[in-house]
Amino acid sequence: MNDLLKALYDTFYKPPKMTETLSEIKSIHQQLVEQLDKPARRLVLKLVDDEEKIADELSLDSFIAGFQLAWQLAAEVNYRCEVSPMVMKDYGQDETCPDEK
Repeated sequence: MNDLLKALYDTFYKPPKMTETLSEIKSIHQQLVEQLDKPARRLVLKLVDDEEKIADELSLDSFIAGFQLAWQLAAEVNYRCEVSPMVMKDYGQDETCPDEK
């Protein structure tokens, strides 16, 4: 199931452009290249890569959790509509279930 959700994420998620942030990152990278020796640069770049990997995993995890929540909410509404067609009124809405329109 998570493979399917990952495929949906890869299909529909469009990362924000963040052009200002990307140009700042390039500037900082250039400063690091000029100021640090090679072993220190490698450590910093490893740190940045690992943080980016964590951010990617968190983004995917958040997408999957949101999708699962939406799926559960849809199932709950569907169930309640089957049990009681006036379910929307139970929640203060003036509408009936979606299929009744």
